Amino acid sequence: MKDLSAKKRIMFAKGDDLYYFTYNILVILDTLNCLNCDKGLYYYEKLSYLIEFVSDKKLLDMLVQITEEKWSPSKSDIHLLQSAYATGLMRRHIITRLVFSLKKRGFLGLDTINDSNKNCVWEESNKLSTSLLKSSLFDYERENVVLLKKLIPRIRTVTLNTLLTKIFSNNGVSIWQD
Repeated sequence: MKDLSAKKRIMFAKGDDLYYFTYNILVILDTLNCLNCDKGLYYYEKLSYLIEFVSDKKLLDMLVQITEEKWSPSKSDIHLLQSAYATGLMRRHIITRLVFSLKKRGFLGLDTINDSNKNCVWEESNKLSTSLLKSSLFDYERENVVLLKKLIPRIRTVTLNTLLTKIFSNNGVSIWQD
């Protein structure tokens, strides 16, 4: 595991690396089985926040404690959640551009549903190398997506505001509603 972690640190910069965001988006969609619009992830904007938890086990473990053990977050935990929220909020425009770019290149499908503000994103599996997404290189992220899916039922279909409320607002973080 440490060898893979070191390899990923060399391959990807966690900050604003588009490759880093791309593989996280693809792993999230693949692990959630988002293969078409019916089974897709509603509100692609959620990806910018989900990436924070999928890529940070410490943050995810804290969310597990808060959610499953009905544990009250400490000030330092709230600060970590505030940081994750702010980072996700700042990255929304990058993720939006990336989703549209991946759609244009045929790696993702994207559609609006019933003339509403609801959008749906899914992976175009025939364009992707399934062996790459299933490789052990991304085991860490896949395990985190599975755990996040257990913590937030219907993670694919909940609205962005519901997701932000469940993760952040209910745990002491002030959020901006869209």
